Amino acid sequence: MEFYNLAILLIEKLSILMLPSRTFFTVIAFTIVALAVKAQPCTKEDLLKQPGYWTPGIGGSTSGISATDLARQKSIVNNIIQPIQKNYTPKGMDIIFGGAYMNQSRLPEHIKAGNYYYAYFYFIEHDCPYNKEKMKSKHFGGHLTVYANDFGLTFGHTFFMPEQPYEENLYADGFILLDQPPIKTDKGWYWKEGQGTYTTLDYRYVISRDDKTPFVHITKKEYANMVKAFCQKKIKAADIEYTRFLKSIEESYVQLKKFNEADANTVREQGKLQAERTKENAVAYYSRFIPLVDDFLKTAGELILNEPAILDHVKGINGFYGFVDANHQYAKWAVKPNPAYFDATLPKSTPQFFTVNFNIYETDGVNIHRAAMEDLLKIIDFNVLRSLVGK
Repeated sequence: MEFYNLAILLIEKLSILMLPSRTFFTVIAFTIVALAVKAQPCTKEDLLKQPGYWTPGIGGSTSGISATDLARQKSIVNNIIQPIQKNYTPKGMDIIFGGAYMNQSRLPEHIKAGNYYYAYFYFIEHDCPYNKEKMKSKHFGGHLTVYANDFGLTFGHTFFMPEQPYEENLYADGFILLDQPPIKTDKGWYWKEGQGTYTTLDYRYVISRDDKTPFVHITKKEYANMVKAFCQKKIKAADIEYTRFLKSIEESYVQLKKFNEADANTVREQGKLQAERTKENAVAYYSRFIPLVDDFLKTAGELILNEPAILDHVKGINGFYGFVDANHQYAKWAVKPNPAYFDATLPKSTPQFFTVNFNIYETDGVNIHRAAMEDLLKIIDFNVLRSLVGK
């Protein structure tokens, strides 16, 4: 600060001098001031004292949504945005906000959850010093999104095996592995995903009808049977693929034989050996899990069979490796959408549940985005969201 005050004093002195060199020295003085300002420390604490701006985002497509549903969805999104914008002043960041509207749910087709749509708030942290023009080209580093009829994630794990050529995976058995089980809070069903510092964490609050769950834990019994059925399909598929491969080898043999019968025989024999080895490996791999599943289903009591399936996610889901307890280093909870929760008779625009999702980059010390999340959680009216569910 002494350097800064000295520069200001120099400008004041030069301003009373009527000398030819005044312009030259004034430029030098202003340069000193600029360097001094740039040299001032700029901490996260400083940024949190700096108010930010609200900037409207770009609207997306509304194709395929009926006029009635779209009007209802826009009304709900606006009712989410307006009180937040009115009662919250961004600190150390700007917020890009708006709504997005889809003509169907991202949940599996048989769920009948209606349209999904959301209000978004993208966090763009300030540079130091703040430059509003420069902010226009910055990417957002975190967000708050309030979803209707969506969890803000996809149930991308599946044991689907095509039984017909080009059969589409509709993710009817789709599930997700969560870092922790959802717990009931006064705001809704809550869970966090992601662990550690310098990584992106997701905080989710699911607001549902009568505190019922639009998701459900997969039980150990259900999961074991899913794996067994998958392994059986894999063994069957290996046999089908083996037959198809042999047919392809014979077709190639017929063509090669026209040019060189010895080479054709060699290629055919090598192809058969490769096909047999591939089939044997697949059958051996998947066959070993079936007795493990059978033994578990036979020896575990009903109480254990009906417990939530907690998996070692490092080992993966391409086989049966048993289950782990909640304190295991790599524990993940298997969760899927709950078809029994949803009402297919409701208009597609009706919010059957909401998800309040904060996506935050975790850092040491003062965290601009975490500070925003803590403030916004006090402003979001979870009771209002709850009153809209099913209506």
